[in-house]
Amino acid sequence: MIEHPIEGDYRNWVLNAFRQSTLFSALDAASLEKITRFARLLEFEAGEMMLREGDSSDAFFVVLIGEAVVTMRDAASGESIVLERVRQNDSVGELGMLMQAPRTASVRATKQTYAVRFDVAGFDYLIDRLPVFSRRLSAQLAERLAAANQRQGFTELSAEEAAAADPALIQLFPATLLQDFHAVPIRREGADVVVGFVDGPTVDGVAQARRALGDYSLRAMKLRLRDYDILAERFGFAPEPVVDAQPVAPAFAVHRDENSRNVAKVTVDTGRPSQRRHRGVATGSQVTVVTRAEDLARIEPLLRRMIQTGASDLHLSALQRPRWRVDGEMYEISDFEVLGEEDVLHLMGGLIPDTAWSDFETHYDCDFAFAVDGLARFRANAFRDENGVSAVLRLVPMHVPTMEQLGLPKGARSFTELNQGLVLVCGPTGSGKSTTLAAMIDHINSTRRAHIVTIEDPIEFQHQSKMSMVTQREVGKNTSSFHRGLRASLREDPDIILVGELRDAQTMSLALETAMTGHLVLSTMHTSTAIGTVDRVVEMFPHEQHAQVRSTMADVLRGVLNQQLLKRVGGGRIAAFECLVGTGAVSNCIRQGKNHQIATVMTTNKKEGHRMLNQDLQELVHSNAVDPAEALSRAADKKDLRARLGMPTD
Repeated sequence: MIEHPIEGDYRNWVLNAFRQSTLFSALDAASLEKITRFARLLEFEAGEMMLREGDSSDAFFVVLIGEAVVTMRDAASGESIVLERVRQNDSVGELGMLMQAPRTASVRATKQTYAVRFDVAGFDYLIDRLPVFSRRLSAQLAERLAAANQRQGFTELSAEEAAAADPALIQLFPATLLQDFHAVPIRREGADVVVGFVDGPTVDGVAQARRALGDYSLRAMKLRLRDYDILAERFGFAPEPVVDAQPVAPAFAVHRDENSRNVAKVTVDTGRPSQRRHRGVATGSQVTVVTRAEDLARIEPLLRRMIQTGASDLHLSALQRPRWRVDGEMYEISDFEVLGEEDVLHLMGGLIPDTAWSDFETHYDCDFAFAVDGLARFRANAFRDENGVSAVLRLVPMHVPTMEQLGLPKGARSFTELNQGLVLVCGPTGSGKSTTLAAMIDHINSTRRAHIVTIEDPIEFQHQSKMSMVTQREVGKNTSSFHRGLRASLREDPDIILVGELRDAQTMSLALETAMTGHLVLSTMHTSTAIGTVDRVVEMFPHEQHAQVRSTMADVLRGVLNQQLLKRVGGGRIAAFECLVGTGAVSNCIRQGKNHQIATVMTTNKKEGHRMLNQDLQELVHSNAVDPAEALSRAADKKDLRARLGMPTD
């Protein structure tokens, strides 16, 4: 095997091959350029093994030229059986990576073959960042699984097999997986779990099922709709009918003692015998929940220690000591006892609102926020895991920091003066996006006479109306979804609308439409660079809509702020920013699909407010605020930052 660098003629060859490949042909030019970063071009001689049966599934290949055969060893005779031939523009190995199962077949080159290899990092990027790839892979997945099932002598689960579904396995799947993907785990077969899919397996469905199964490998089979309906009725996971009407009152009654705030009893009618005993004692088809004031008294000292220690997050998990995150790293609280499942529930019991608890019972996780008087606000998530129940609490300061305190660049401060358009704050989880948006909203609230509507999940910073009027709505409590809340806000006479996160194409489409109709829309996305955010917005939509989305983005995008949190020398954390301002030159690049030229525009037009991330990282290192190694770990273009810092670039 010989590896060739993907540059020059080799690069052009690889890009052209991708355009011809079934998996990649729908990607635009910018996306194809990006995925070459994760690719390795390998040359195999005739007879060389590309993948070996029984090995871990850590890569897949796209054949550029040549041919290979897929073989499987026959258990009876021990001979290799040829299953299929892989030719130019074909891919092989991606099914094993998706299933995270050992290779079930070998792949051997039959002649001199050039193939591009993608490892786990590349595969994850393709799945997470390129929806078009996921859709193509879903179609290919269905074909491959059908062929594999036929080879093994079955294509569909019989009614008897479906009826014998293991209840313990079904409990492993969250309700959303059972309902949204019509996927039901049926039985164990050694290290495998057979999962029935009504509509055929999709990439998202398989990925979620794989996560739910933990160490087990997944084997997909066809499940007939009538058998699914029988199982759904039997185990109580039938999807709720969609009704576009006023929210229906939840199926529980709350009884509170008017003379005491210490005890609240909640009776939850589940409609069937409870399968869980997490927060109370099962009594037939009801669960009686008792929340005591001492629960709050027990966790409050831990929250105070969290603040004194400077921790950003507190983790509670059954069968482990609590841990907290300080300056980005996790530390065990060594003087605290190992928690049992009941300990976690007692610590959290006084905090989880009734509506959130209902979500927890139904979907096995819930989000909520709470405040401790005189201390701080916290954003929390409680969830079920292999050991029982866990929770993560994130500190939200009681007071909103100013933009000056956060060190926001001038370009970002100008975003608060806009009357319309779309402004996105991006960065990884835990980088402070919510805090930045809160500071921007507070500045608008203090300096402009406007109506500000926020749609959040959950509400973190609470804003009191100042010069502006602020209306805050929480998803799951005041509105059913970001999309519904955003659409309703258009009838609420808003000037500025904050959407906590743009998670899907439907909400993004409405946000773009709202920005075009004379409103200022602020939101967040989980992307790592300002330019990458523009790519991500376009990639959220089907390929045939890309030109239209680029045109709309060119018209409405007013700015993108990317931020990264770094460890400060001497302790604490400090932010580095990248700021893209929606100037005419930037709009032209977006409209023409030449996003790769935006970096040049940003570098040569700094006076317009643009700021590159590496520029900020360089200044932090030169001011001795951040260690060079820490800065390099957050740089997207490490070679450029090394050059800026006078370090070797080889």
